Amino acid sequence: IVVNGAVIQAVNTVSLEAVGNIRDSANTNVDINASNFVATSNTGSIGASSDALEVTVSNISAQAAGSIVVNGTTGDLTVTDLTTVKGGTLVSGVNAGGNVCVDASAGSLVVNSAVSGANVHLAALNSVALNANTAATNQLEVLASNGGISGGGQLSSQELILASNSSIGP
Repeated sequence: IVVNGAVIQAVNTVSLEAVGNIRDSANTNVDINASNFVATSNTGSIGASSDALEVTVSNISAQAAGSIVVNGTTGDLTVTDLTTVKGGTLVSGVNAGGNVCVDASAGSLVVNSAVSGANVHLAALNSVALNANTAATNQLEVLASNGGISGGGQLSSQELILASNSSIGP
């Protein structure tokens, strides 16, 4: 699925289910605008390291065999459990066989469901709340530019990087 510069909009949920990749057309325009965004890719990736999928949503869940790269462009972004519209499949958190990058570039990031991947990068303009388990096979990086990092979720990785201009801890 290629989002070709047009915004996919819904009042409630945008649900994308693909066998292969879910990508945008190499721009920085908003691709998804809804309250909830749930996406699955059986054999591909969602977004790309060179071109994130830009979303204006409150809640997100995604699962991919490859990588997941999303940028929340307005307000806070919450990783949670959502159900796909077509298949009725529960997608828990954000989980990838490859790398995961979730960036709440205009607000805070709240992780209420598990996040996992080979390398995991979680970032927010404000604070990051890690309320669920977050696992990376290699490197786990959590960045909070203008706030703290908190939460009771378990973190596991070979290399852990936590960076905040405020507090780190529960």
